[in-house]
Amino acid sequence: HSKAFKAHGISAARLRTEGVDPKPELAEFLALVAAALAANVRVVAHNAAFDVRHFNHTAVAQKLSPSLRSASMTCTMYAATKHCGLRKRGNKALKPPQNEELYMFLFKRKPQGQLHSALTDCRVTLASFIEGHKRRWW
Repeated sequence: HSKAFKAHGISAARLRTEGVDPKPELAEFLALVAAALAANVRVVAHNAAFDVRHFNHTAVAQKLSPSLRSASMTCTMYAATKHCGLRKRGNKALKPPQNEELYMFLFKRKPQGQLHSALTDCRVTLASFIEGHKRRWW
């Protein structure tokens, strides 16, 4: 997807030289998530609904079953909304925190690394999840 390419710094040329066939990788990922959930392992994501929507869309495009459900996961974005108290501009409604905003709220500093890089995003989400767990947010 062109927006994802831009956000993650991926080009068509890079995909041609470094990319892999997505179908077996996605199938393995879906199987791992299913096994984790079956074993009562908590699956955590920041903005789980967004990730699930895109994973399931890609699964359908690859002729795989769209098996992910955000309701079975812990979403740090939505679970942290009431704790962070961020407001939408010009509105009294609470705003869900972006991954960086949640991290900054919890740790009072910016996360290290480039966000929208898979490994950095995972590390930031994990740190926020652990800290939120310590605070009994989830």
